[in-house]
Amino acid sequence: MYIYLCVTADIYELPIAVADNSGELGKMLGARRETINSAIYHSRKDGWNSIYKRVNVEEGEDYEE
Repeated sequence: MYIYLCVTADIYELPIAVADNSGELGKMLGARRETINSAIYHSRKDGWNSIYKRVNVEEGEDYEE
C-alpha cells in the first residue's frame, strides 16, 4: 500500500499533508492529481527532489524496539 505526502522543501522534509492517493492530496493542497503524479515520476526518473513523495507502507507491520 502506498501513501502520498507533501513535505517541506528543506533538508528535513517534514510532512505537510498525508493522503491515501494523489487525488485526495491534490484536493487538500489545491493541486491537480496529474501535477503530483508527474512531479513524483520525474523526481524518481531524473533524480531531483520534489515536495511530493509516494511511500510504500506495508500493512500489518508492527513496531518493535
